[in-house]
Amino acid sequence: MGKEKYDFLFNHFDLYEKVYIESKDCVEIVKPHNEFKIIVDYIPEDDFSPYLVSWSYQHRHLVDEDDVIEYVNEIINCKVYAIECFKGDTAVFGGEIRIDDFEDFSYETLEKWSGYFGLTKLLDCVDTVKVRFWHGGFDATFAYDKDGKPTVVLQCDECGSKFIKAKSKMMSLCPECAHILFGYENCKHQFKDGKCELCHWDGSRSDYIKGLMDNNT
Repeated sequence: MGKEKYDFLFNHFDLYEKVYIESKDCVEIVKPHNEFKIIVDYIPEDDFSPYLVSWSYQHRHLVDEDDVIEYVNEIINCKVYAIECFKGDTAVFGGEIRIDDFEDFSYETLEKWSGYFGLTKLLDCVDTVKVRFWHGGFDATFAYDKDGKPTVVLQCDECGSKFIKAKSKMMSLCPECAHILFGYENCKHQFKDGKCELCHWDGSRSDYIKGLMDNNT
């Protein structure tokens, strides 16, 4: 059958390049400057689900062309995220999480998603969670908050400081940067040993924010 079996892919996803890889007999859907490609394989030996769609850390077996188009659309439209959990450099387990379940990206949400809820603490099994989606991704770690509860820790895109996700209104910004740039309520910082005990902001400021603050003084 060759490339012809993938003709349906070349009639969709006009914003992205589709490349037939003859040596692997598969099609790659490519977004410029994106770390991950979507790879579609056809495996005729699999009578029930001959299509295999792989991306990031994940893959899914699918029955027909319509299923492939629907799933690829979900990936491209960021309706589904890939998650891989690590202990050190070792991948422990992974899977997908739908955007509807991702709205509350909390430790409790991750623990329920992982299946460890009520059995053992997720942070006893993994120390890093890598989240990837079509437009990017981020890494999350864990810590205990001031009340001794496990919580998700992210890194601020603006200042580079680690921060407790639950203390910020934004996924990509610590509460300090979210407050300065977008007016969200800030954390009432309580510093100890170089970082806030409440949100874990370490006092870092980007050059851009330093400039904003200088101009307002």
